[in-house]
Amino acid sequence: MFFKSKGAVDYLVVGLGNPGVKYENTRHNAGYMAVDKIAEKYNCKFEKSKFKGEIAKCSISGKKVSLDVGRMRIRRQGSDGGHNGIKNILMYFNENFARIKIGVGKKPHPDYDLAAWVLSKFSKDEQKSLQTVTENTVSAAELIIKGEIDTAMNKFNS
Repeated sequence: MFFKSKGAVDYLVVGLGNPGVKYENTRHNAGYMAVDKIAEKYNCKFEKSKFKGEIAKCSISGKKVSLDVGRMRIRRQGSDGGHNGIKNILMYFNENFARIKIGVGKKPHPDYDLAAWVLSKFSKDEQKSLQTVTENTVSAAELIIKGEIDTAMNKFNS
């Protein structure tokens, strides 16, 4: 998610997930994985913050950026889509923001427990696909920060 900031940074890039070994490499933390890829490219170092997360400051395309710690879909704005993390951000910021959604796959069957599904680990094949998606997320984030969201949407929305 991308927020135009009114403070010391130009944009906030937020990757949602939960800390801890229990959540490592789960579908729930796909946002974390994408932000880690951005941080890796731009040599950002994470530090603890007062907001129950991690934060790293760096520069992408000449803009100051603060990074809070399948298929990709880019949107200019939208609803929370049932995602509690996005619902919480909308409550605090009270504004819409560009977002990159990373697909984590459908539940194996409709009766499958959603919490169990998002906390499950990716298969080896899915991990390969996720690697590609997180690399594309870096490129999409760069375009969005440059103000080229239409280019990002045309290039990466499938």
